[in-house]
Amino acid sequence: MKKSFVITTLLASALALTSCATMGLVESTRAESPKQYNKRVLVESVIAVGYPSQPIRGYEHAMILAGKNYSFIVKPVVSSDTPQDSFKTLFALVNLSALYIDTQYKTDEYKAKTKAKSNELVLNVLSDSLNDTKNIPAKVGLIVSQPLSNLKAYEQSLVQNLGFKCEKAIIEAQEHLICQRILQTTITIASAVQNIDNAKYKLKQPLTIEIDFNYLKDVKRRERISKFSPLAIVSNIDTLDIQVIGADIGTKVLSLEK
Repeated sequence: MKKSFVITTLLASALALTSCATMGLVESTRAESPKQYNKRVLVESVIAVGYPSQPIRGYEHAMILAGKNYSFIVKPVVSSDTPQDSFKTLFALVNLSALYIDTQYKTDEYKAKTKAKSNELVLNVLSDSLNDTKNIPAKVGLIVSQPLSNLKAYEQSLVQNLGFKCEKAIIEAQEHLICQRILQTTITIASAVQNIDNAKYKLKQPLTIEIDFNYLKDVKRRERISKFSPLAIVSNIDTLDIQVIGADIGTKVLSLEK
């Protein structure tokens, strides 16, 4: 009995010591974890949407969101249902006057990665260097909205074959077909396009893009934080008559959000 009692006591003591050591390690780790900082490095008003007049190496199939001071090169993330030329196909086949860029999030996953309101896209970038301005993960929503009375027989099947999900909705007492798709993309921040002042089409309502860098800052890392620098690309764009989702439709398609 004494032997059993001694063994039990030793085991209990060992467990207690292990527990204390583990708790001490956790507390030490927490105490030593570097603080995360947030720095807003960019606020830009996008005034036109299009694609490069001449292919940009590495971004041959990208869409460009163009502002006065910066441009944003948006590439689709290639998957089984998203080919690399998704934007070019959309621009070629879909009625552009009915195509909207939708910057509102639709799922909790989207909320976690991109906080947004109508006509505002805020991207949070986890980074130890403010030079990390390439291939920022983001989700971009697209909506095609047309009155049923104006809809051609093939148009619904066309957009559905492009991965859009369609529903009918009443907008201003008129029945519409509203088709929506969210694309996984990457966004690269670049210098402004050269022909923005002469763009053929401009957004009726500008889109504000904000970039926030979330980074770890301590004594060792402090010197690695360098000045924010966009990708230097000299380019022109062919603009498209695409609209940003706004008050005219954005508040009327909430039933489609999942």
